[in-house]
Amino acid sequence: YIAKTWEWIKQITDVDVKPENTLENWVIYREKSCKNSEVQRFENVNEFGKLTGEYGLVACMNQFSKECKEMEESIISTDNATEQRAGCVKKMVTTSSPSRNT
Repeated sequence: YIAKTWEWIKQITDVDVKPENTLENWVIYREKSCKNSEVQRFENVNEFGKLTGEYGLVACMNQFSKECKEMEESIISTDNATEQRAGCVKKMVTTSSPSRNT
């Protein structure tokens, strides 16, 4: 399932990555993805969700199949990591004055 995920990412975002879950792939993906507009990133996420959903419907027709189990384990193990690795950093701008110790 991991290889399939990176194939989809490559297809959707046109990044040159290998079909494996490596830090190098995440850096390449993030560098290109974060340069896209917010609208484009939203469209990419929707397309990825569509491909994942279609795969899941087939793979999990038998919820005990090897493919379904791999998909489930992958989703659970990468849920938090994806946000940390793939999220674009937003620069925070503050207009408030620094706090004072009183």
